[in-house]
Amino acid sequence: MSDVPPGLFCVWTEDGEAWKCERCGAIVPKSVSAERPFAGCRKGMAAAGVTPTDLVQAAPRQMPEIGPGTELHRMLANWFGIVPSANCPCRAMAAKMNLLGPDWCESDAGMAEIIEVMKTEHARRKKAGETIYPWTEIGARQLIKRACRIARKNATASNAQ
Repeated sequence: MSDVPPGLFCVWTEDGEAWKCERCGAIVPKSVSAERPFAGCRKGMAAAGVTPTDLVQAAPRQMPEIGPGTELHRMLANWFGIVPSANCPCRAMAAKMNLLGPDWCESDAGMAEIIEVMKTEHARRKKAGETIYPWTEIGARQLIKRACRIARKNATASNAQ
């Protein structure tokens, strides 16, 4: 997928105090995003047989540069000195987290996918002999939740300006 087919992104309309996608029915409260949100449309992606990962890989320049993925990346780099290497899936996961937003990241499926990438990357780096902190799933969950809180707070703050 070098070009992103039309219909893969939500088409937002104002619905009182929220944005609603005309295609898939997704709802984003205006308290989370005063501006039209950016999201992959569940119905459009299903019709085209495209997964969120496919969409992230097909449209990297269209991915939002802010969100929970960016916040998680910052925390890992600033607090633990962990930065994406050339051969890790970290940037793609961060872009996917930004695209699908905090609600997806905190869902059971989203949390499981993010944790699996983090756990696999931790094991790879440990095997490669990098000095790395011990792995705990509880710690990873807390980092993801904190990244989501910060992303929501930043979205609210930028919308208030």
